[in-house]
Amino acid sequence: MDFSDKIFEYVYRYRNKEDIIAVILVGSSSQMAQKPEIVPGDIDLFVITSSGKFQERKIVKSEGLEIDINYFPLEVAKDLIESEKMFIVHELANRAFVISQSENAADSLIDMAKKKYEKGPMPLPEELVALEMNQLKGLIEGNSKEADPVQNRFSRIIIFERLIKAYFTVNAIWLPKEKRILKELKKINPRLYTKSSEFLECFELSKLEDIYCEVFGKRPIVQEISLVYSE
Repeated sequence: MDFSDKIFEYVYRYRNKEDIIAVILVGSSSQMAQKPEIVPGDIDLFVITSSGKFQERKIVKSEGLEIDINYFPLEVAKDLIESEKMFIVHELANRAFVISQSENAADSLIDMAKKKYEKGPMPLPEELVALEMNQLKGLIEGNSKEADPVQNRFSRIIIFERLIKAYFTVNAIWLPKEKRILKELKKINPRLYTKSSEFLECFELSKLEDIYCEVFGKRPIVQEISLVYSE
């Protein structure tokens, strides 16, 4: 049984063949399509279906492989791309290899994702930027009063993670997967990456304050924030 046969064996296990309109290899496993000498440790698939209302995920372990299958009804996939869900936009725009499709279903989704990815995410409203600034400023100030050294360091790690994520959202940059955040940060903002490295070496509060200033720049702290929530 070759590689593609194995994929379809599992894809058809959970859906009728007639309901499947596209099978797309994504993630690092998509490199196998161009480099057959690579031995996969896992396989990630987006399977597009003609019916259904919800995304469904199946994870199977077999013969040393982990096969991760996401089934998306076509309209659900379109809605996820339109609403800027990073996991599907990034994978389809950058790491997709079409194994099979009918009526150009996969190509149309990939084209849609590439346009969305190139355009970038919607900028965060200034009210939410102000809210994030105020909350993080408060967390940093509160941390200076924390007496428990274990809780103190744990809180600083949480604040650091939130600050780095804020850098991406505040600047309308696609937020990578957590395991790739620092790699992406090193590419796009070496200065902030260096400050992050320095903090992770010592966990000093002053380094965290430097990162805060780098993320938010010269934006002033807003004393009054108005937010409207829709149903």
